[in-house]
Amino acid sequence: MKTKSGLKTILTAVFASFLLVLTVTFAKLPASPSLIFIYCVCINLIQGDKKSLILSGIFGLLTDILCGNVFFTNTCFFAYISLGCAELNKRLKSSLKTALLCVFISTLLFSTFNALVNFSVSNFGFWFLKSVLPETLVSTALAVIIYPLAAVSSK
Repeated sequence: MKTKSGLKTILTAVFASFLLVLTVTFAKLPASPSLIFIYCVCINLIQGDKKSLILSGIFGLLTDILCGNVFFTNTCFFAYISLGCAELNKRLKSSLKTALLCVFISTLLFSTFNALVNFSVSNFGFWFLKSVLPETLVSTALAVIIYPLAAVSSK
């Protein structure tokens, strides 16, 4: 049984690393979804344990190192959002609808914060329409694909 658990851990790490590479690759686009952020939200909704929280913190730190503009913001957001999703896991049944709602709200918060930090407040309406809203909608649409993959990798 240990071999099966070890193989599952390795496959989860490979899948998450693939999503991290895609996130870093698309990071320079104006409305680039953070695939690893979506994965962390989904995995915490499904599992909701310490291992998934630590995994979210690690991937937040790696995202900061590889493509973060303001250091440590991704790590903090990944950890806090993952903690909220883990709490939701205790209270609600994990489903695709719950994942879509959590991804939508958390991406909206995450993207709005990044837009406020990286761009001037006077142009926030422009950046909201050009970057925040499209990124939130694309991330929510991609959660339809990533949630079932996260559910399979967590079993």
